[in-house]
Amino acid sequence: MFSERGKRILAFVVAIVMIVLIASAIIINFVYAKTESQLKQEQTNLSNSKASINSEINSLKGKKDTAMAEKAALDVQVVELESQIGDLNDKITDYQGKIDDVQIYLDQATQAADDQYDAYKTRIRVMYENGSMGYLDILFSATSISDLFERIDIVKQIAEYDSNMTDKLRAKQEEIQGKKDELVNLQNGLLDSKSVLDTKKAGLDSKMAERDAMIKKIEGSVSDLEKQLKTIEAQEASVRAQLSNLSGSSTPYSGGSMTWPCPSCHTITSYYGWRLHPVLKYEKLHTGIDIGAGNGAKIIAAKGGTVVTATYNSAYGNYVVINHGGGVCTLYAHQSSMAVSAGQTVQEGATVGYVGSTGYSTGPHLHFEVIINGATTNPLSYVS
Repeated sequence: MFSERGKRILAFVVAIVMIVLIASAIIINFVYAKTESQLKQEQTNLSNSKASINSEINSLKGKKDTAMAEKAALDVQVVELESQIGDLNDKITDYQGKIDDVQIYLDQATQAADDQYDAYKTRIRVMYENGSMGYLDILFSATSISDLFERIDIVKQIAEYDSNMTDKLRAKQEEIQGKKDELVNLQNGLLDSKSVLDTKKAGLDSKMAERDAMIKKIEGSVSDLEKQLKTIEAQEASVRAQLSNLSGSSTPYSGGSMTWPCPSCHTITSYYGWRLHPVLKYEKLHTGIDIGAGNGAKIIAAKGGTVVTATYNSAYGNYVVINHGGGVCTLYAHQSSMAVSAGQTVQEGATVGYVGSTGYSTGPHLHFEVIINGATTNPLSYVS
């Protein structure tokens, strides 16, 4: 048995232990309360961040749509200009062929005129150098008056022939040169028009490059924001798990199956699992089931428990979370209005709200989740 001194020491130790335990409980409760408050504030902050990011994503996607529409319009203009430039190139080539053909005729006419002129000069020089064949000799060697007139007429015909031939050849040469000049002028006009179109196309190509760069930059920004969004969603899931553990650790789950949460409709429009998100347009885990009820349809508690959340965020819209104990919670999202508030105790089948299309939703429906220790699971394992 203990001595009096030992009993006093033992009583003292027991008292100290009791004080430590009571103090620990107070501290733990304080820390838990503080932690829960911080977590709820963090949940609100995350929700606000998501709303801001999604707003920015929508804005960027709007800018991308505008840039894509402008690019499509530029594509049409570029195709039209390329067609016009192609037509002009064909005409320029055609004119160049005609100019080349006319140049051949011009060269031939020039050569003929030059040859004729050279022959005329040669005849004059020979007649001048050879006195016996000169014009005067031809005239003075006439044997009679009639012979003289005949000789004068011959000399005159020779001179007129040479002069006429030279004039005709020069006229032909000038005519061909005129045709060539006309063709060159027409071709130069086409080249000027093509230059104008080339300048326009260069401007359009520059704008196209700007739009491509803008679209690429926007896509990069959207991708970065979507990564941030996924990070926030992961943080939200972590906060939700912590809140679930804090609020549900002291109450056991009663077990058993749950009541269908929307009495007026049993049609599932989207099942639990990975899918293309109807609003965000990327692959995302669908964390519950969607029940396609009409706007205003009654939503009931699938199981009795305590309402731990009855609030709004940009993703779920108006939503309610009920803690059923043992780490089991259910979530009811996109409500038009809520019929309960946080801290309220509800019985199985009690009305918690009404079907709507708030938050990220494409139409009235109930998004229903079953959460086990903070992790979503297929609700059809609990409701049928």
